[in-house]
Amino acid sequence: MLEKIGAAKTLSVFQKSMIYPEYGEGPPVLSEETLRYVFPKTFRSDAFSANMQRIQLLAPSGDMTVTGGKAVSVPANPFDAYFDAYKDILLYRSPPLLREKLSGLGIDLSVSSLGLFNEQVAFVLGAEYPDISRSQLWTDKKSFLPFRLLIVQKNENLIEIRYVEWQKHENIQYPMRIEFYQSQRLIREITVSRIEVNPLFPNEIFDIEKLKAAYPLPETAESHESDKSDEVREIIEEFRKVYE
Repeated sequence: MLEKIGAAKTLSVFQKSMIYPEYGEGPPVLSEETLRYVFPKTFRSDAFSANMQRIQLLAPSGDMTVTGGKAVSVPANPFDAYFDAYKDILLYRSPPLLREKLSGLGIDLSVSSLGLFNEQVAFVLGAEYPDISRSQLWTDKKSFLPFRLLIVQKNENLIEIRYVEWQKHENIQYPMRIEFYQSQRLIREITVSRIEVNPLFPNEIFDIEKLKAAYPLPETAESHESDKSDEVREIIEEFRKVYE
């Protein structure tokens, strides 16, 4: 699969994301997003909408997400972690890294079968077709390109991600549309407008310490308790020195 997707050193992807309302009422939420890949495991996403800004950075030195100008330790929407998983098979370009990420999504790589979806014959990794109660990745039997990722959440809800309209750009292939389904309902859609292969990126955009300095994590009650405990220990130590 990785061989068929192809290789590059870096990649820029310019895309639009549409989030559809839960009950079909009102217009979808539109955001513009720029993705920067440094293969095999560095990634940055900058997304902007009318009332939201989101930065996501994955780097060897650490991971960080900024939403609405504030650093967050966990996604505000618990579904975001599952939606963000679409990038995993596009970013991690070494078999050990990809195996680790797929296993983290709950895909048992020791299980595989042949399946059929919309008249497309596929290898199914992680389940025995037609079982959809387990997380799984589908790759086309002829092209080996992935086109369907099913993630079963802890509450047994199913999120399905489809990779559509793969196109070749120099030596690398990339899906020009990505669809997200929940309970067979289209809830999000990504449309790629432009791709740049092997662009040069300034190092500072992947500098997590610089991002942390610009957007420090808010202090939590737990951190306050830790600070108080440290103060108590210091006072006890001072008393011990005096009496000695």
